[in-house]
Amino acid sequence: MGDLPLELKYRPQQLDDVIGQAAVVRSLKEVFKRAAPPHAFLFTGPSGCGKTTLARVLSTMLQTGKDGLIEIDAASNSGIDAMRNLLQTLRYRAIGESATKFVIVDECHALSKATWQSLLLPIEEPPAHVHWALCTTEAHRVPKTIVTRCHTYQVRPVNANVLGDYLDEVAALERWQLADGVVQVCARQAGGSVRQALVNLSMGRAAKSRKDAASLLAAASDESEAVQLARMLADGSANWERCRDCIRDLPDGETAEGVRLVVLRYVQNALLGDSKNTTRLLAVLEQFSTPFFQAEDKAPLLLAVGRLLT
Repeated sequence: MGDLPLELKYRPQQLDDVIGQAAVVRSLKEVFKRAAPPHAFLFTGPSGCGKTTLARVLSTMLQTGKDGLIEIDAASNSGIDAMRNLLQTLRYRAIGESATKFVIVDECHALSKATWQSLLLPIEEPPAHVHWALCTTEAHRVPKTIVTRCHTYQVRPVNANVLGDYLDEVAALERWQLADGVVQVCARQAGGSVRQALVNLSMGRAAKSRKDAASLLAAASDESEAVQLARMLADGSANWERCRDCIRDLPDGETAEGVRLVVLRYVQNALLGDSKNTTRLLAVLEQFSTPFFQAEDKAPLLLAVGRLLT
């Protein structure tokens, strides 16, 4: 286990290990108190937040053996022929102590129309030993005829504070001594993804300061602190603490005026993209429309953000 990447080493093995998805976990526990759990689950939400992990945990709860767990990447196996072959094999019980077969279809939105059609009956009336878990980052692309046949659960980005507490626990288990603020940077730049937060922690553990960690992770993700600030303000995920930390971690020499221009360009592009959040974007545009003449002072950024969040 010691040589495994953190995101594999600390992958949850039971529902109580899943962080940041309390409502989903609570609901699944209730569902599994039934004598006959559902045969079809649909997990939706952003990448890295726990969809496939939850599916694997459910397969364990159903006592699925190694021979019975089938994982498919729909992005690579989207055609009808591959699905027909799979459906043929599902007619037979698994070999081993458990007869259960559990099929996880990752990125299921990539399946072709014909493939979805072939799944209607198998998902609605599967053999008693077969269970399905469909996972997708693009829920709107899953046919309604499939959605209505599944127990649907939406996973959400994990709060940065929750991620930070979790990374503190992992760092303690690994006996890593990190510089002050590094964990918070790793959590904030994960965008709500537990998997990305653990990857960030591995990358940032050698950083000598929070600013070093911020620069390292920004370079790896090709997203600057200024772009992160613009994205949070535009998509509504901003809060005072996250924005303040983002401004504090701006590289030396990056001016408030330079950041203002980045925010303006980002928001203007969002508006031109027919965004559904026009009111919020126009508010950001208004606060960042006047030039920040102070070359070095970050106070104008803090004031603009403060006005938006009050």
